[in-house]
Amino acid sequence: MFAGLGIGQYLILLALALLIPVLVILAFRRASRDLPFTPQGDSSFYLPDTSKIHEGILLVQSGGRIEYINGLAREWFGVRPEETPDLERIMRQTRPSGDFLDLCANPGQKRLSIGSQLVEATSYPVPGGYTQMLVAMKPVGFSKTLTDEESSLLRLISDFGRDISASLDLEEVIHAVLLNVSQLIPSDLLEIKIMDFTSQRLTSYTLESGGGSVQRVPLSQFGKLTDYLLSQRSPVLVSNTRVPSPAARSMDGNSPVQSYIGLPLTADGRLIGTLELGHLTPGALGQRDLDLIGLVLPQVAYSLRNAARYEAEQRRASELSGLASLGQAMSASRDYSNLIQRLIENIAPLFEAEIIGFLLYDEEKRTLEAQSPFQGLPPNIVEMYRAPIPPDSPAEAVVTRRNLIVTRDAAHDPDWRNLELQTISQAASLRESILAPMISGERLVGYLQVSNRKGGAAEFSNSEIRLIEAVAQQAAGIIQSSVIVEQTRQRAMRSDALRRIASLTTSPANVDEILRFSVQELVRLFRGDIAAIFLRDERLGELRLHEESVFGAAKETISALSRLHVDAAQYRFTVSGSQKPFITGRLSADRRVLSVYRPLVPALQVESAVVVPLVVRDQSLGELMLGSRKADYFNEYDLQIISTAANQLASAIDDASRSTLTDEHLRLRVEQLTSIARVSRELNSMTDLHSLLQVIHDESLRTTRASCGAIALFDTTASSDPPPVSLSIGCSLPETFPSLVREVVHSGEPLVVMDITQTAHQPFHDGIRSFMAVPIIGQGGTVGLIHLHSEEAFHFDDAALEVTQTLASQAAVAIGNVQRYQEQLQRSELLRRRTDTLSRLLESSKALNFEQPLEQSLHEIAENITEATPFRAALISVYDPETGMLRRVGGVGFSPDTLTELMTRRQPFASLQQLLKPQFRISRSYFIPADKSPIMP
Repeated sequence: MFAGLGIGQYLILLALALLIPVLVILAFRRASRDLPFTPQGDSSFYLPDTSKIHEGILLVQSGGRIEYINGLAREWFGVRPEETPDLERIMRQTRPSGDFLDLCANPGQKRLSIGSQLVEATSYPVPGGYTQMLVAMKPVGFSKTLTDEESSLLRLISDFGRDISASLDLEEVIHAVLLNVSQLIPSDLLEIKIMDFTSQRLTSYTLESGGGSVQRVPLSQFGKLTDYLLSQRSPVLVSNTRVPSPAARSMDGNSPVQSYIGLPLTADGRLIGTLELGHLTPGALGQRDLDLIGLVLPQVAYSLRNAARYEAEQRRASELSGLASLGQAMSASRDYSNLIQRLIENIAPLFEAEIIGFLLYDEEKRTLEAQSPFQGLPPNIVEMYRAPIPPDSPAEAVVTRRNLIVTRDAAHDPDWRNLELQTISQAASLRESILAPMISGERLVGYLQVSNRKGGAAEFSNSEIRLIEAVAQQAAGIIQSSVIVEQTRQRAMRSDALRRIASLTTSPANVDEILRFSVQELVRLFRGDIAAIFLRDERLGELRLHEESVFGAAKETISALSRLHVDAAQYRFTVSGSQKPFITGRLSADRRVLSVYRPLVPALQVESAVVVPLVVRDQSLGELMLGSRKADYFNEYDLQIISTAANQLASAIDDASRSTLTDEHLRLRVEQLTSIARVSRELNSMTDLHSLLQVIHDESLRTTRASCGAIALFDTTASSDPPPVSLSIGCSLPETFPSLVREVVHSGEPLVVMDITQTAHQPFHDGIRSFMAVPIIGQGGTVGLIHLHSEEAFHFDDAALEVTQTLASQAAVAIGNVQRYQEQLQRSELLRRRTDTLSRLLESSKALNFEQPLEQSLHEIAENITEATPFRAALISVYDPETGMLRRVGGVGFSPDTLTELMTRRQPFASLQQLLKPQFRISRSYFIPADKSPIMP
């Protein structure tokens, strides 16, 4: 039958005979009989009868010629029976046409649309002498008789595709996948891992307990099963992990999973991640579950791939937008602090970090200082956040290297320790941190710090580190340019401030106005918190606060610091006395601060201070003080500006003082100086307080022409307020001082009452119309009072007050000298008496004869005691431990009858113990004052 056919045709017929059962199986039908072959055309080619096969068949030769097309295919493509089929015409009827041409050229399977008919097309190569391709097209239909289970499954798969396509947010897609898979296949453990291509690490995601969102987990629930899945790169089903298998052996006992399905998620041949399901019951997961999840696996992989790409593009767009906005931050910012804030606002969205800020390097102070605002750190931490960079130190070595500093634990990192930032890192709870150097040209601007990744402890990825470095480099140029602009602006402001101060000093304003407005100008320029001027009072040896110039201090503080008492020995070390400026950035811990300035530290609560002398023609007039509550706030350039302003103020003060001098004023001044010199000469030669007070009393009355007066010294050791008067000269003083005088004692300020009849107070005695009270200040407190009275109203003027204050100052020095002299005499007398006592006791001990009776030896000791000490009576008793009684054995200084009576009577030791109180004890002895001695039985 086949003898007349060529070998090629024979093979074609044989292939068709073999493929007919395959085509029937794909159509879910089965051929039950052999099909006869019929020849076609001139080539005697026989094809089977395909009229009863519900599939379209095409036989396409190499080059595009259609060798055969059956009736169903002619109907789909609109080719009449008498027409010769044309591949180009057929291709125009097919969508997508590219897939159809691909099937005609290569074996494969595609879903096509022919007109309105949806078909599943499969192509097979036909063996023979020349290349031919058999294309079988099966119509795709939908069953209308689905079971409830099939319908539910179809609905789940439909919802699955809808949910994972509803969003491009990666976490939302992961949540949709996990939620739908948990509804499709019940499991105890469910996890998706997404590949991070920069770090080549898998990030695990699971559903939260309520299923409302997803969460990242640091450790996988499947242990080494994931490693086995990645090594296979194909679906893995382990129905029972306890049954020996390659996958079960990979567990190594580190996972509770008893039944496991793992599927790699691949898109375009690239691993996107993994989808893993686990059950705690053996055999709970099977082949049916694997097939079911396999239906949606490609869609899951591509959805995750697209979401990851979208997230990466969004992140990249955000990074580019943030980097572009950094350039706008400089043009939009008018001051330095606003620039830092805008930089933080622009770069914060670029990083998943809780703490972001800048550490700038100050070359003059040699410190790294945190700039405010610092995202994630409270202001009190930012103020303390600084690192000193001493020369030739480990910190300088770190800064000189200018390397990127990456750490997982800032508190224990060696570079952070070298920078002395480990304490601040512990206080701020810094974990993973990056310090990216900001370099502009060859200059280190500082560091960009990014710390504490959001979502738990995890290292920064390589892409994040590269982004941080890029931001740091761009911010370096912006900050450096801003610093230059700010420095130029500051220089202009300082020049303007000095010009305004110079204009003030030459204006008609009085000295109080000049000092007040000049201090306000300096505070505004340097943004300080506290400022004040202390003027030197040569008469009193004090630095008196110029209250009108005080800025930033409360009234209570001003009152407490109205003057700083400085003795002659200390004054030469002060800023005013040494005429050298003082600058500190750590006032509370600076050991150079003199005791005279110590009260300023807690009162003003400043940490940085600049104090410059007010000097004119080598004469110091006082001090100008400027302070800030921030540490290390002022630098040497600030000191130069403040010193220049201080020189201008000193000239203004000197000009104001000279403008008030007149001939009468000069004559009174000479008279006062003469009187003061005479008093000073007399006081220095006196060693008696009474005589000293008398000289001061007489000179006060003479120089002020007062009618009468009194000078009182207080007992400063007493606890009463005011202290009692220990010595007074002149008019009798009342037992209780009136409130006016008590205020003078407390405040240390003088008081002048021009006419007491115009007040509600009573005069000290009859005939007084005006009086003046001037405190004597010694050792920082009021030690005495000069009280002068006059029978005339308005008798005491400023000149009288001034000379009396000078006398009070001289008196304070002389009183201190006399008291120290008397104390020295007293100590010398006590030492002499102690030496005499020891000498006599030593002589008496040598004269004792230990062979004589005890009573006689004790009697000699009693005699030696009375001779060596001021005591005139001595009684010695011997204690009897058995009876607890004291037996008198010797005594001196008593009459014979009294001594005999004492010798005959015994005294209980318990009664003597009543006198031995702790407050009376001195070493091994007890000294009981007579007025505190109880009655002894």
